[in-house]
Amino acid sequence: MNIRILWLAFVWVFWCGCTATEDRTNSNMDIDGSDASQGATVDADHTEEIDIEDVGLPDMASDVTDAGEDEGRGPGFTIAAGTQRGTLESGGRTRDFNVRIPPDYDGQTPLPLLLVFHGGNGEGAMLQNQLGFDAYTDRDNTIAVYPDGVQKNWADGRGTTDASRAGVDDLGFVSDLIDHMTTHLNVDDDRIWATGLSNGGLFTQHLACELSDRIDAIAPVISALPTNALDTCRPGNMLPMLAIQGTEDAFMTFEGGDSSHDQLGLGDGGAIESADVTRAFWAERYGCDPTPQVSELDPVDGQDPTRVTLYAYRGCEVGARIDYYIVTGMGHSWPPNEVVAPRIAGRTSQQLDATALIWAFFNQGP
Repeated sequence: MNIRILWLAFVWVFWCGCTATEDRTNSNMDIDGSDASQGATVDADHTEEIDIEDVGLPDMASDVTDAGEDEGRGPGFTIAAGTQRGTLESGGRTRDFNVRIPPDYDGQTPLPLLLVFHGGNGEGAMLQNQLGFDAYTDRDNTIAVYPDGVQKNWADGRGTTDASRAGVDDLGFVSDLIDHMTTHLNVDDDRIWATGLSNGGLFTQHLACELSDRIDAIAPVISALPTNALDTCRPGNMLPMLAIQGTEDAFMTFEGGDSSHDQLGLGDGGAIESADVTRAFWAERYGCDPTPQVSELDPVDGQDPTRVTLYAYRGCEVGARIDYYIVTGMGHSWPPNEVVAPRIAGRTSQQLDATALIWAFFNQGP
């Protein structure tokens, strides 16, 4: 099998929402925290049948509005309920994003702002379709932004991504994006949250290192600490942090090392730390009690062999707390979303709902 074709097919089906994950934004979504939606999987042996040249984005939600010269439009996007397509100039580049404005937005009440960062070879619109945050942000009157990385990835601190090699200032972009949102929408400066997965999860941790004065909580998923950050990460502010990692992740390996696929050599590479070093690092940086409270979570699906352990760090400096979830048996997946190429990404887990968990965590406050 041509490995590059298999890899490209995996990227498309995993990040584009062409899995069971798209169902999570529809009627199967229970925004009280339970999600019983399931979807068909595709045997990885057949992924080479996909014609990569003919593959486009999945159909977007019907309420997406492109930026235009409409009355009431803020620079780069339309101020109206629903999903708006927007642009802004940052670092000499035109940057794109989707912004989701809740139906009860009135411009008078300051609202939280959620930033969601896609993985490598992804796009913000794809991730918006996948993760199901819209149901929560619409319900709880929160603005959500799904930005696009340059060349479909982020300069995440490893120094190995296309964006890093091109000299993209993604930290500057996020700062400009926050300024853009707070200028044209009524945003609560004390409730700006960031989450992301894989390359986007690494970038979320990079934000906590370098932009902690603009972010109020983070939730990196299937990512680890770049080794480069061990000596350079000195956050000015202490933040609440939730993280989720799988023990069988072939990209962001649980034991650390090179962050390319451990058998196929796919991905951007670059040195990362182990899950144990990552959680201990943040506990030390945030002044937490070094001994976490460890809990084995009861399984919610007896047929799923994965299991979840929570390492909760408390006694931290004011503003910080850490909930670090280790999912034994899980691969490179946003649980409980199914993946279409488990031979590359590994299995998901039905034992926790990352979207619901992150949403509840962010809304707990510091």
